[in-house]
Formats: sequence, structure tokens, C-alpha cells
Amino acid sequence: MRMAPKVAGVVCFATLSTAVKVDDYQLFYQFGNPTTNISNSVGVFTPAIYDFCAAPEIGEEFSFPDFSASTAGLLLPWIAFFAQLPRQTGSSYNDILSIFISVGSLAWISSSVFLAVFFRRAVSTRFNQLQAKFISGANKSIYLHLAKRCEAAKIILQAGIQASMRLNPRPGFLSSLIISPENHWWWIAAAADIKALWRRIDAVFIAQTFIAALAWLLAIITNFSGLPGSVSSSNSAEWQICMGTLWLWLFTATYGPIAIESLYKAKVLRHALSSPGETYDRFHFALINGKVAEQHEQTAIVQRSALVPKYLINRRGSTQVYGIMNEDREASSNVRIPDMWGLSIEGAGRKEGLNTFPCKFFPSEQLVDHVVRPFESFHQRLEHDQAPVSNKDDNLFSPKYGSFDLASRLDSKLLDLEAASPTTGRLRPVKTWDSTKSPTLNLKGSSQALDEYLGIEVSRFTAYPKWSEVVRGTWMRFIMANILGLVVQWGTSGPGIYVMYYTPPVGLGCDSGGLLIYAVGATLSWALLNLGSLLSHTALLHYQRYHDKFPSQPILDCYKRTYSHTFLCGAAVITRVLGKLVAVINACWILVWSFLTYTNVMQTPYCTTAYFSLRNRGWMRLWNFESQQYMAIRIQELQCLVFGTFIAYFACVLISALTSNEKKRQCRWTVTAVLSLAFPTIAILLYSRGVRSVMDSDGGFMI
Repeated sequence: MRMAPKVAGVVCFATLSTAVKVDDYQLFYQFGNPTTNISNSVGVFTPAIYDFCAAPEIGEEFSFPDFSASTAGLLLPWIAFFAQLPRQTGSSYNDILSIFISVGSLAWISSSVFLAVFFRRAVSTRFNQLQAKFISGANKSIYLHLAKRCEAAKIILQAGIQASMRLNPRPGFLSSLIISPENHWWWIAAAADIKALWRRIDAVFIAQTFIAALAWLLAIITNFSGLPGSVSSSNSAEWQICMGTLWLWLFTATYGPIAIESLYKAKVLRHALSSPGETYDRFHFALINGKVAEQHEQTAIVQRSALVPKYLINRRGSTQVYGIMNEDREASSNVRIPDMWGLSIEGAGRKEGLNTFPCKFFPSEQLVDHVVRPFESFHQRLEHDQAPVSNKDDNLFSPKYGSFDLASRLDSKLLDLEAASPTTGRLRPVKTWDSTKSPTLNLKGSSQALDEYLGIEVSRFTAYPKWSEVVRGTWMRFIMANILGLVVQWGTSGPGIYVMYYTPPVGLGCDSGGLLIYAVGATLSWALLNLGSLLSHTALLHYQRYHDKFPSQPILDCYKRTYSHTFLCGAAVITRVLGKLVAVINACWILVWSFLTYTNVMQTPYCTTAYFSLRNRGWMRLWNFESQQYMAIRIQELQCLVFGTFIAYFACVLISALTSNEKKRQCRWTVTAVLSLAFPTIAILLYSRGVRSVMDSDGGFMI
């Protein structure tokens, strides 16, 4: 806001008009044209301010009561709202860093929220469709259990928003977890543990949201209670529109984590996945020799980052539980990746929290596909009354895991050779379901048999999908989330910039310039963080290809980076660090700028004359004017207010619609339609009322 100068400055300009030869100067400004008549002037040009008036005579005196009242009532409620931003990273330092990144790069946090929304929606859609098939399937007792298992699997995989997950490449582990009735209650218990950790709307969130919304409403009323220059206070005029719309993105960033049911606590997902639950104290996993390993810890789906170690039958062939654990631990040490300049190449992908989900998005999408497809294959097998081969038929398999020996002769009545999918390129052995036996007996088999039954290829279990393997739907979700993140950012900060820029004198000043720096900095940070994530993924694919080629060689000891790979790793680290640095600096800048707006710093001639763009053509307003002179400006401010509010509101409506229960589709669309129509109707009515109020001679804003 560009305020009128204090009384001393007015006296200076009045004296100036008689003390100097005004015909030699174009001192004053009258709505687009220079003038020497002070009685008809609106403002004074910048050169005249410095030539004829001392600096202390210009500007507004600092008032601590006004400053404290303004910040306490109109700014601090928004800052207190920062506590609701997603942070659950597991350490105080990373929690604080996450909040600063959210504030300094609102496009990044907004796109992270939308990316999590789209990911959650995609997982729900696939599992809900599969669950519906199980419920409407044949009258088998196992179908009901599998329907519940699908519901639990959906909840478990959606928790991948919080932390990275990986699949165990040991044959039979994932298939046993999906097939074995003994492992059924793990799915139920793990899902229940995760649901207990969901973020929900609580009293604190409601109170902080209400206070922030109330501050926003008071800002609107304050802004339209008088015209520009009518009150010599930092509480008046354009600042309230600017400061209000600036923080509207917080509603999206704080409601989103609750809508997607993210976890309110860090470092708990690992226990929820590994714990066997209270019903059974152990897990059953089929082994290569047909035996069953009983473990007290679930290791088929685990919380961890980094690469997935390849399974080598000659190096990891133990059938004892302790031997299996030791072999898996040793294999994981082979895929440790060296740092770059002491910094992790994987970066944010190793950390927990919603703010890091874009770095985990592509691996999470691949993991979901690896889990959903066996469930779908399981349903198809049951629909055709097919069961895996029994342990006594292990001679079907050649020593090389996964290949089916066509030379073996079996009774065609017992065994049905079904062509595999085009991606597997081999035959999968099955047999007819025996209705006289229990599901437990029908689903017995070696690790090879169970994997073949579900179409699982453990050799395809990798941490990072190749770019050629990323499907169109995944790219669409990634692109749309980032577009929506930019829309939320510029849709809330843009109106504030517009209002301050077009407030007379029209041009770039400290007010609009400060906001523009913040918005550009937020966009730059978003671009750097996204680029760093993509470069990191590409750099890690080099390590993954090397491990695929030489699975027995430790990466730390044997792999040497090429020049191009070194450049790629360095670029990934640098862009990520720069993105975080820009976000932190940007967050500090907007907080400092926000507090300065309630001091007299913004009332100096340098700031009030739009000096950045107008230079010596800039001018300062002198005193009050007729209300009609600023009628068009005030209507534009009202339009910016409505636009920014619409962006924030419909972002929340979209999140609510995409995260609501898909099974209640009719109810969901009804609620969405009501929310989409009710708010615009109210907003249009208030906008019309506001326009009429602005056009009144008194210029007051009435609700």
C-alpha cells in the first residue's frame, strides 16, 4: 500500500509551491498528467520529494500499537496455521526444514498434495474394482477373505505416501503373503495399525482454520471500509487484499494431508509392516524346496529405500530362518550406493513425509503394480478353478528358477498348461482346484509354483522403473499434479501482486516487487526440486543396471562412475540442494516482508513511488481524494479477492472429491456438486453487494 505522507510532508509541498518557481518544475501529478497546481494535484513526483523535502518529513511514523494489533490480528493467525503443514519426517531438523520448504515453495507442497491425491485415487480404483470382483464371484469362502485382503492391501500401499517401500526378491515371499491363508491376518492387522495412524480433522485444526478464515474475513471488511489514503495506517486499503490472498494456499496444503489420510507420526510404518499382529505370531513363506519358513517378522513388503538386491540361488539358497535373514542382510549391503560430496544421491527419497513424496512417486507406482497384478491373477485362477502345483510336482522345474521343463510328462487331467502373458514368455503350470480340500491345502506349493501361479517374476522387482517402463497414466498424474500446484501458487499470490502493482502509482514498487520475488522464488525452487528428483532417478538407474549385470559385486567396492554419470550425480545433488536453499531463503523473505508491511518501511518515498519501474516518473500520493476516482481500482481489488478465493476453495473441493469413498459414488458427486454450486452462488451475491457498496458515495463496504 502506498500511503499519503504525514502532515509535515504536506506542509513541505505546500510551502514548496510558493517558495520556488513552479513553472520550472513539473512537481505534481494529476491523474496521468503533470501539473504545477498543488490544489488540483493527486501526488508529487519523486525528484521533487528529494529536491525540496528532507527525508524525515516524508512517510508515515512507526506506530507500535498499530504494528502489534495488525500482526496479531491479521498475520499471526496464518503463521500459527503453519503447524498444520505436513512435516512427519522423523526428526526435528527435517520437520522444520519441511515447513520452510512448504512456505518457501508453495508450488512444491501443493503439487506434492495433488500427486498424493492422484496416487491414492489410482490405488483405490484398482483395488476397489478387484474387491468388487471377489465379492460378486463364486460362492467360495476364500473370496470373502480375499475381498478383505484387497481392502487391507489398498490401505497398506497407500501408506507409501509416507515412506518408501520395497519388495523382497526372494522367490515365494510375495506370493506366499498374498496366497497363504495363514498370512491373512497380517493384512488385516497391518491395515488396522495404519488406519490408527491416519491424520484426522481434530479440534486444533478446526480452531486454527476458523481463526485464519476469520482473520481473512476481517481483512476484507477492513479493506473495503474506506478508500485508499483515507486512513494513515498500515491496516488500511490494499494490504488486506494482498496479505489475505497470499496465504490462501495454506487451506490446500493443510486440508490435503488430512483428506489423503496421511500418517500423523513418523517412524511407525516399519513396525506396522513387520509386526505379525495379535492373532498369529508368525508368517509362513514357501521355499524353493517346498518347505515352509516360519518367521516372526514380515519381510515380503518392507519399508526401506535404495536398490532392491537381486536374488541369486547359489548365494541365497538357505532354508533356515536365521540363514535367510543373514543372506538378505548381506545382499542389501551389496546395493549400498556411495554418496556424492558427502550427500546422498537418493536424497529426499530416503526420508519420510508428504513433502518428499514426488521423489518416491515413480518407485511407489511400480511397487503398486507389482502387488496388484498378482491379486488380479489370483482372481483369474480362482475363476477357472485352478490351483498351484503341489510340492510333489517340483520336478516340473529345471534347476534354473522359473523355467518350465516341457519334456516332463504329467497326467493331462491333473495339470493344465496355460500360456503365460506376453511379458513372461513361458508356460505356467497349474492344476484343478480340489473342492474336497480346504483352501490351505489347495494353495500349498513351492516358491516356484506359487510365483508361477500368480505370474510373479521376482527378477522384475526393482527399486526404480526405467523411463521406458513408466506408463502414460503415471506421467499424466505427475504432470497434472505439477500443473495444479502452479495454479494454486499463482492463483493465490498472483492476485496480491496484481492489486499492489495496479494501485496508483501503477508500477513495480516494494510491495508488488516483494511479492513477485516470493512467487518467482517459489517457482524456481519447485523447478529445481523437480529437476533434482528426475536427475536422481536417472542417476540411480545407472547403479541399478550395473547391479542387474553384476549382482554379486558390491557397488561400493566395484563400481566406478563414468564422467557422464559423475556429472549426472553431481547435477542431481546440486539442483536438490539449491532447490531447498531457495525455498528456505524464500520462506524467510516472505515472513520478513510480511512483518515489514506493518511498519513504516513500506511508506518511504523509495517504496511508495513505484521506483522499480517508474524511476523519476514515480510519484507519491498526497492526501485524500474523491471516492469516484478510485472506484475502478476498488472493483478490481474485489475481483482479485474473488479469484484467489475461488482457486483455494476449488482446490480443496477437488481434493475432497478425489479422496472420498469411491464406493459411495452417487453421494460423492452429489456433495461435490453442492459444494461447487453453493460457494460460487454466495460469492457472486457478495461480489455484487461489494460492487454496489464501492459505487456508493461513501465508499463503505457492507455485508
